[in-house]
Amino acid sequence: MESRFRSEPLRADPERIVVECCAAGAPAVVTLRDGAAAPGLRAVFASFRNERIELEMTDAFLEPPAPGAVCYVSFMHRGRPMNFTAPVREASTGAERGLLVLGVPATIVSEGLRSAFRIPGDPDAHSVAVVGDDGVAWHAELVNLSLTGMLVRFE
Repeated sequence: MESRFRSEPLRADPERIVVECCAAGAPAVVTLRDGAAAPGLRAVFASFRNERIELEMTDAFLEPPAPGAVCYVSFMHRGRPMNFTAPVREASTGAERGLLVLGVPATIVSEGLRSAFRIPGDPDAHSVAVVGDDGVAWHAELVNLSLTGMLVRFE
């Protein structure tokens, strides 16, 4: 499924994206599924070869994850937030930076894509009021409208 607002598909080709991130030395955040890592360790995509993704760890592991542990990796690719889960193949700590080696994910998911086409609103033709539980109305300008909702700008 292609988005009308971005040039990437919702679920993109993992190898192509990983190769581009490694070539650029893109930053990433790694979280282990079992919670053993600190909430979000910083890393950098280093290389992709032999079906292995190598991440250089900017932050140190409290304890290196065991092979087979599953981690969650989030990063930006072409200005869009992306994420994937992958099994740990190996992890090591070094004098300056640790190394985390992951298997190739089956999919990489792009976050925040719009699920419906948006139609620009005409602020002169439409009046929007958001009424809170206390009955107070907040007036807003209609920015755009879709099947899944609307975007408003409060005055």
